Amino acid sequence: QECDWDGGDCIEFNEEYPGCPAREPRQMGDGVCNDYNNFPGCDLDGGDCLEDSIISNVEYPNCVIGDVFGPTLLGLLGNGICDGGEYNTPECGFDDGDCYEFNAKYPGCNVKHPQRVGNGECNGQSNKQECDWDGGDCIEFNEEYPG
Repeated sequence: QECDWDGGDCIEFNEEYPGCPAREPRQMGDGVCNDYNNFPGCDLDGGDCLEDSIISNVEYPNCVIGDVFGPTLLGLLGNGICDGGEYNTPECGFDDGDCYEFNAKYPGCNVKHPQRVGNGECNGQSNKQECDWDGGDCIEFNEEYPG
C-alpha cells in the first residue's frame, strides 16, 4: 500500500474504506475520476467516478458537500444508501430521505458511513454511545478493552 501502514498513516483511510484496493488513495475524492481507484469498496474513487455526480442543486439549494456550492457533487443524494456526514443534514434533505431510518434508530449519531453501523464489525468512528456502540458491534470489544 502507498503508505505502508507506517506510523499509523493508513489507519483513518482503512477505517473509512476497509478493503479498498485503491492504487493512489490520496487522489480519492479530488474531483478527478481515476480508473485505478474506481472500485465499489473505494466509493468509486471517493465519489469522483459517479456517472451523474454533477447535478443541479435546485431541490437543495443550501446543500454544500465539501467546499462546493451551487452545482455540486450530489450523485450520492437519494441513491438508497444513507451516506452520512455532510449528506445527512437538513440542508441536504437527510441524504434526500436515505437517512430517515438511520436517524430514527440512532439519533445524534453523525458518522460519514452510517451503513457500517451494525454491520457486524466494530468500527472506531461509530463506537460511541449515540451510535449505540456501533449498533452493538463494539460491545464485546469495549468489555474486553474498557476505557
